Amino acid sequence: RPDELVAAQSTTGPVNMLELLSKLPDPDQLTPKLQLRRHEIGLSALKIEEPFMIWVKAGLIVGAVIASPMIFYHLWSFVAAGLHSHERKYVYVYLPISIVLFISGVSLAFFFVLDFVISFLLQFNGQLEVAVEPRLTYYINFVLLLPLGFGLAFQLPLVMLFLERIGLIPVEAFVKSWRIAILVIAIISMLVTPADITSMISLMIPLIFLYFLGVLMCMYLPKGRGLGSDAYDPR
Repeated sequence: RPDELVAAQSTTGPVNMLELLSKLPDPDQLTPKLQLRRHEIGLSALKIEEPFMIWVKAGLIVGAVIASPMIFYHLWSFVAAGLHSHERKYVYVYLPISIVLFISGVSLAFFFVLDFVISFLLQFNGQLEVAVEPRLTYYINFVLLLPLGFGLAFQLPLVMLFLERIGLIPVEAFVKSWRIAILVIAIISMLVTPADITSMISLMIPLIFLYFLGVLMCMYLPKGRGLGSDAYDPR
């Protein structure tokens, strides 16, 4: 009978709903089975001497960085003997700029971008339920090469100025082709940081700024007989 059916539905409906809710999985079970936390991720080595060699390699790199002022001083003392006075002045002007740009790129990658890249890769592998045991050698090389790529990419304004001063690319071409330049910068940023969009944008935005800085340098730095002319070399 219809009235009995309605009554049955009214009495069993809430019960069935409660049973359905009780059978839903616990929220903790909806999280990925593989929880990638930093204290759970270890580095592996395939060779017995690999950790020791990495320790030696890291020590040499840190020692070279600490001793770099003295190393560059002796290298410069050797090279400067074969340069003319205006060429030495050219180095005095642009070498500090190059060092500042390089350190800026390395610092950006090491202190900001690197953490985003590693976190993204670990989370991506976690979503695929892939157990990651990074090899020590590959991990150290990755940590070293990514900041190096940023530091070299930050030399863009000086490269543009050099190409403009030797007459290979006029400044008008830089101004006219700025859209193409942004596309090339985006591609380079994608290749240097093959990870998430955050790391790509972290490199892309500074490079776009440095590109237009290079355009301004080409337009407003005085021109003389050449790259090392007295027009913009200090006395």
